Amino acid sequence: MLIIWSVVQLIGVGVSTEITVKKFFANPGLANVNNVLTFSIIMLTHAVTIVESLIVRSNFIHIWKNVASADELIKGMVSDFNEIIMKFYKNISIRLTGYILMTILLELGVIIRIADDEDWTYMWCICILSLTISRFRHLQHSLFINVLSCRFRIIKNELEDIVKLTKLEGNQLIVKNSTFYDGLFDKISSIKKVYNILWETSLLINRSFGFSQLANLLQNFIHLTCLLYSTYSFLYYNNFEDLLELVFEIIPILTVVIMVLKSCEVCLEEVRYIGFLLHNIEKDIDDERINTLTENFSLQILHEPLIFSVSGFFEMDFMFLKTMIASITTYMVIFIQFMPKTDEPSSNSTNITTLSANLTSTTPKITTTTTAVALIPSKIS
Repeated sequence: MLIIWSVVQLIGVGVSTEITVKKFFANPGLANVNNVLTFSIIMLTHAVTIVESLIVRSNFIHIWKNVASADELIKGMVSDFNEIIMKFYKNISIRLTGYILMTILLELGVIIRIADDEDWTYMWCICILSLTISRFRHLQHSLFINVLSCRFRIIKNELEDIVKLTKLEGNQLIVKNSTFYDGLFDKISSIKKVYNILWETSLLINRSFGFSQLANLLQNFIHLTCLLYSTYSFLYYNNFEDLLELVFEIIPILTVVIMVLKSCEVCLEEVRYIGFLLHNIEKDIDDERINTLTENFSLQILHEPLIFSVSGFFEMDFMFLKTMIASITTYMVIFIQFMPKTDEPSSNSTNITTLSANLTSTTPKITTTTTAVALIPSKIS
């Protein structure tokens, strides 16, 4: 069924793109650079996501098998594991459902506001499926990372208990007997095994979401840049009537990007804290096995760090979000330099009042949809 549905989507993307290019991009109201660029990257992202999903679908089975193996080991250490997992899935379901409902309401707001424009309604209908697939790909990626983060948090808490067991005030050992050391060694060994499984699972996740997330993030970057440029242009030309649609489009994009990057950052923080706790385990233990085990575990975390990357091009964390914001700001500044100035008199106008009247009478109705950004007058006459 997945293969059939994917093939149907690919055919649909191709047909809709062909019809849209021939029929609607002949319309000068639609065929501006922003709209063509945004429409193209949306369709390309959809196609890349479908193809990659077909290629790596077996990876998802391996991911869940690895998670199940890790869970079996964790159950031997944590008595209330089932309650923790149920609470986790409840919280993640609430978050995902909240985002989906918010997006539906915002998209309904957009379609209601553009319903009287046949061309823009068509463009919205053509691209809403592709944008939905793109956003669900982000949510799927975020879900897998949160699954890892939950397990890393559990073993982090277990390491915190070990640190407390091996230390008292004044750095005195609480007990020195073989039973205590054997139990301690077994627990750290189990934690290390869980970490290894989760680390290998992170590699599978990176391979499963490589090119689709690269295309997704590129689409988000281009779409946000165009939308923010249009927002500035609306404000510049005092056109507040259609500003709300732009806000409706910016919110879902920013939210889903922040969600997936926050998931990565939280998971990475859990792993960093695991390394910190390993260094805080009492090292003056008589059992050399424990000293060697904790040392090797620490070296492993140091030399094999957990990384969420997009096909090796960049790492996904809050640093990437800062870079993305800085890049959008840079391009915005560049684009603004080329905007027409309303205070420059045209050859047929003698004052600002005449210029404003001409602009108002000749500028087409400005609208926006999920698929594209506002129409910006490219020439003031």
